[in-house]
Amino acid sequence: MSNRPLAGQLGHLLRTEREAAGLTQARLAVRAGVSQQSLSRFESGRLAPTTTVVERLFDALGKQLRLEVEERDADLDAAIDAISEYEGIESDHVEMCLDDLNMMHRRAPDGLVYLIDGRLAAVLQGVPIRPTRVEVAIAEDDLPRLDEWIYAIPNCRRWVERWRDFSGYDISPLRPGPLRWASTSGELCVRLLPRLPDAVPIRSRDRELAVRPLVEVERDDPQIARIAARVRARTASR
Repeated sequence: MSNRPLAGQLGHLLRTEREAAGLTQARLAVRAGVSQQSLSRFESGRLAPTTTVVERLFDALGKQLRLEVEERDADLDAAIDAISEYEGIESDHVEMCLDDLNMMHRRAPDGLVYLIDGRLAAVLQGVPIRPTRVEVAIAEDDLPRLDEWIYAIPNCRRWVERWRDFSGYDISPLRPGPLRWASTSGELCVRLLPRLPDAVPIRSRDRELAVRPLVEVERDDPQIARIAARVRARTASR
């Protein structure tokens, strides 16, 4: 089971099986006795069909559903075990993110205070999750220093949501937009907080890192919270 709502999982499975059968939505809708508009909404997860309609749809594909029940969040176990066995605070992914942060930090203005946040903060505190970029938390009062930092990072480009890509136009964090940038030093995401909490000191590669407390990281990231909760539940059951 995934973290996707059940209607979304069902819709994805229905679409996968329909496409594997080489059927258009229109043809399957006729076979199952539903409207194409309803079928489209089923597949997108925007509408949950009744069990009777589900049976008719899969029967029209020559398929039937088999239901299983598992412990909540048990779908995370394989990924947790794989990362726990082969990765951790000294993994290549962590090292890469810390190298990127180190390069960016050299450009930071005097007085700028930040805490490592997000996935990187979680894995540094023992959560088996793979970081993919540098994430930091900065106090709102430090926004002008953040602006100075962003302009000091070479070839910095800002994420533009409508383009789904990075652009070198209008990179200032003082202007509206996602606090996410890419550069030759790597990718940086920033979370603004009213004030920074006390840092959790973590030692890595003979240096001390200032990390945002895990309880706060979990509060802002449901996926990290879900993985951390599963790890705690597994530990408690041993």
